[in-house]
Parts: sequence; structure tokens; C-alpha cells
Amino acid sequence: MNDTHHDSHDEWTDAQRAGRNAVRSLPVAEADPDFRAAMREQFVRGEFQKSARPARRAGGRRRAGRRIFTWAAPVAVAAALAIMIGVLNYSADWTVVHAAGTDYVMVDGARVPCDDLSPLQAAIQPGCRVQMPEGGQMEVVTDAMALQINGGTDVTIPTPPGRWFARTIDSDVLGDGTFRVATGPEFEGARYALHTEAATLEITGTAFSVMNSPGTVCICVLDGDVQAKLPDGSTRTIGPGGRLTLALDGSTIDAGSMRPGERDALTDLRERLVTASR
Repeated sequence: MNDTHHDSHDEWTDAQRAGRNAVRSLPVAEADPDFRAAMREQFVRGEFQKSARPARRAGGRRRAGRRIFTWAAPVAVAAALAIMIGVLNYSADWTVVHAAGTDYVMVDGARVPCDDLSPLQAAIQPGCRVQMPEGGQMEVVTDAMALQINGGTDVTIPTPPGRWFARTIDSDVLGDGTFRVATGPEFEGARYALHTEAATLEITGTAFSVMNSPGTVCICVLDGDVQAKLPDGSTRTIGPGGRLTLALDGSTIDAGSMRPGERDALTDLRERLVTASR
């Protein structure tokens, strides 16, 4: 064995031999007597096993970490997908396409000039309150519907219905003016609850107008049906081409055919919504 070992060393290069000699010349590190005594004492008392336990716990933590990862990763992916779907569900924001007949519009109590539509566009957000001065008119559209707000109207802008869920929306209309609404194909399957002083109107797809005047609310429907839920719990259906005039307590004043002027105005609003949606 020794001869074989010696012969292999004869095959070393000069650099290898020099490295070997340098290592051999290093001083031998002596164990600290106190350290050796402490190690011996731990061995006698069986404390080496205790010292090994933290390592096992660390291993357990690693295993727990792997277990956490196995469920945390899918949860993170699911959360990311939920956020992405939520973002994609949003419809387009309201776009101000027309404002005329006034120098300003009151939005949430502030005067917003409308000679340039940019400030007005920035101010119109879901949930904002719009008060239209006498003689003014503004139209806003989204993918699913168009709103026309005329002088004297006090209305809350609804949140556009979502594309797949959150498709029930609502708002209020007050004041003494005319508020017109037209829905398009993207509104299909959505619901709009419009709260007036005399009734809550439920819309699932139509074009209609609400004309507020002192003491009365008149609803004209171009197509589709509008359900008017009255304060006494009853419901009146206003069909295509119909009209219903209510007192503020919900009692019926008049019913019949829609006003000719409203037919023309709603037809025009509907056509412009369809054009804007293309």
C-alpha cells in the first residue's frame, strides 16, 4: 500500500508538491480545553440530542414552508385572476358628449365650466350629483346607456353596469326638469332602479323620460317596459308608447300615450347611442 502511495506521489508536478508541503507546514489547531470539557459534559448528560432538536424544528419549518407554498401559490394565482376579472368587468367610464345652453354645470355643489368639456369630463364620475341650470343640456354615454340631463334636473349619475356581474345600478332624479335615458344592447341583463319623488322606476332595457314638475312626475316610455313601484307597495307597468303621470304621493293623475315630443327626443337619443357604441 505504502509503495503504491509513494509511487503516485512521484507523478505529482512541482506545483502540487509545493502545495502539499505548504499545507503540511500549517500549525495544527489545538482544541480549546474548556470547549472539549463542555462537549464531553453535554455528551454525558445526553444534551447532544437536545441540541439536535432545533435542527429538526428548522427542518419542520422548511417542510411547513413548503406546505404553505403549496397552498399559497394557488391562492395568489386565484387572487390575481379575481383582480383581473374585476378590472375587466368594469364598463367604460361615462363620456360627456354634449353640453350646451349654459356656461357651467353644478357637480357636487361646485360650478364646473362647460365651454371646454375637459373640466366637465373630469368632474363627471359615478355617484356625483349633477344640477343642470335652466336652459342647459348635457349628454353622457357609456357602453350600455346614454343619459340626457336637461335644465332644472337634479340627478345622481349611476355607476355603469358591469359586463358580467354587478349589473344592478341605481340613482336618484329630482328637481323640475326632464331626464331622458336610452339603453343599448350592452345593457341586456342589467337592471336600473331610478328613484323619483313619486315612485321607483325599474328598467331592464328601454328608452324613457322622466319629466319632473312641481307636484307631479310624468314618465314616458318609447319601447320596452318600465315598472313603477309606488309608495303603497303596488306596481304600475308602463308599456311601449305609454305615459303615466303621478302625484308625489304616488297616486295616479293621468295615463295614456306618450307625448309626441318625447317620442322624437327619445328616438334621437337612442339612435345616437347606437352610433356611439359602434
